[in-house]
Amino acid sequence: VKDSDGIVNIPFEHSLDSNPPRPAIRNLPKFTHFLHQLGMHGIARIAIFRDQRLVERHPELAVRSRSSGAPWRENGKLVWTDPSRPEVQQYNIALARAAVQGGVDEIQFDYVRFPTEGEQSDAQFAFETAHPRWKRTDVITDFLSQAYSALHPLKVLFSLDVFGVM
Repeated sequence: VKDSDGIVNIPFEHSLDSNPPRPAIRNLPKFTHFLHQLGMHGIARIAIFRDQRLVERHPELAVRSRSSGAPWRENGKLVWTDPSRPEVQQYNIALARAAVQGGVDEIQFDYVRFPTEGEQSDAQFAFETAHPRWKRTDVITDFLSQAYSALHPLKVLFSLDVFGVM
């Protein structure tokens, strides 16, 4: 449903995703119906916080560089959305809900973490000001609690890719 470059592959309208490219899966309900006819289980993978496209459109949502104030880059290349920004969290939860409405059986979150490579001491996150006593694990736990609360009533399975460092 969303790749780690941030491309959303289903029809999805959201204020943070203006003028999206034509999605690869133009009719998710039809596609999931086809999968179900074949006896298959439809899993919607959503790369959560590694999202180049969202940062390009909304640089204010990126992890910030303490030294330059610009979007921080992992090893000078990849940009990440700030996992502690509520707008980023709600955007991804809304996308998961859209996938559920399209008939998928399971939502699988990937990149549910902070960046782990590059100059970590230069990376600045919103939670450091908003919740100065929190650690990165508190941010992820809080986000997953919100996501679970939003998805559980929809009777959909919810899974995560877990990265050992986190």
